[in-house]
Amino acid sequence: MGHRGIVATVVAGCLLAGRGDAALTSGQLLTNFASATFNLPSGGAATDTDAGTNIINIPNSQTAWVIATDSPQLCMKLWKQATDTSWNPIAGQYPGTAVCFQISFSNCGGYSGFTVMVTDVLPANVVKGNAPAGSFWVSGGSGAINPPLSATSLAGPWFTYTNTGLTAPLYMRWILTRVGMHKTGYIRYCATII
Repeated sequence: MGHRGIVATVVAGCLLAGRGDAALTSGQLLTNFASATFNLPSGGAATDTDAGTNIINIPNSQTAWVIATDSPQLCMKLWKQATDTSWNPIAGQYPGTAVCFQISFSNCGGYSGFTVMVTDVLPANVVKGNAPAGSFWVSGGSGAINPPLSATSLAGPWFTYTNTGLTAPLYMRWILTRVGMHKTGYIRYCATII
């Protein structure tokens, strides 16, 4: 092998040694950038625009930051709906009538959620009623639900005895032992409008 062959082999060896074969560590940021250029049908060059979608609905160049992590990324969606006592949606009720609330949730993440805490506040101008039958459900089962907790302040102290007959301020908390991946469920309670 000649002098040039040795130099080429050394340079190639140095370049290969510098390759990024190391494993990613938790918290490391990766960047991903894609770009394209084009000409208009008239032959003229297109002007540069911000990332997103331009005025003729064509995606433009975009950069994305991606975090590499070994920690589970959890996702829990919640929504609350006022209903009648048969769990039908309502637009309004009147003093002296019952109003119920359904807090629905969905685990939109790729992992099961354990010890999921749902907190709600009793609306003003109502008196808390008894927990209705079937006031808790999770698709696929939840393992269990701990006794509901109540407090007159979000900071606590939290108590487990019945909150029937109480008025605002009243914070309520339910601790679900498990909400499986892509599982949904609800928590229900009722009150009487004063």
